[in-house]
Amino acid sequence: MLSSAPFIISKRRKPRLPRVLGAAAIVALVIAAWYARAPLSGLLWQAGAPLVAARNALGETDSSRLRAEVARLNARLADRDTLYRENLDLKALLNRAAGRSATLAAILQRPPGLPYDTLLVDAGEDEGVLGGSLVSLGGSALVGYVSEVYTNSSRVTLYSAAGIIHQGMLHVGAKTVPISVEGQGGGSMHAQVPAGTGAKAGDLVSLPSVGLGLTAEAVHVEAKAGESFETVYFSLPADLNARFVEIWQ
Repeated sequence: MLSSAPFIISKRRKPRLPRVLGAAAIVALVIAAWYARAPLSGLLWQAGAPLVAARNALGETDSSRLRAEVARLNARLADRDTLYRENLDLKALLNRAAGRSATLAAILQRPPGLPYDTLLVDAGEDEGVLGGSLVSLGGSALVGYVSEVYTNSSRVTLYSAAGIIHQGMLHVGAKTVPISVEGQGGGSMHAQVPAGTGAKAGDLVSLPSVGLGLTAEAVHVEAKAGESFETVYFSLPADLNARFVEIWQ
């Protein structure tokens, strides 16, 4: 007869070796990473060095370009200031006062409501405006003159009006070239200069024939092979969309 005494089935223990091996592998990886950090860092730096160098070179190129542009603009500004000071000195030698009073006038009409290169302003006889008075759009650069005066308004003709011709001096580096500047409308003018003069965009022209002078800037030079003259195109030194003018008295 079989015994009814209970019997116990023992649980099979899971082997601990895989867990031990896994922990050992993690520890080994940590130790390897610790000792390999310097070589890995050097390897990563070598791999990224070309990218860093390219970025630095690009930044240096942009910086150099900006410094060159600032230097060019400063040089051009210095040229303008020099021309203006020379003009004032000449007026003083000729006993012509350089001081002036100016009447501020708002622009009432402009092209296409009026013929090109003419303006209608809101100052006239009642404000003491005289025909022939010089006009600027602010600052020392002249852009035209009062061609007609009415009771409370005046008509201003710009020096760039088509067909108007002024004698001027083109400043090419350290030399000056006498030229005849002709208006062609739209704030632009042109002149003929001998081929080989060396004129280029950015050169300045002063027009002593308009009182205290006008400084315009060359914007394009057209030279044709075999021609003895080149055509230089200029623009007025002001924003023709301005809201006000100064009428010099």
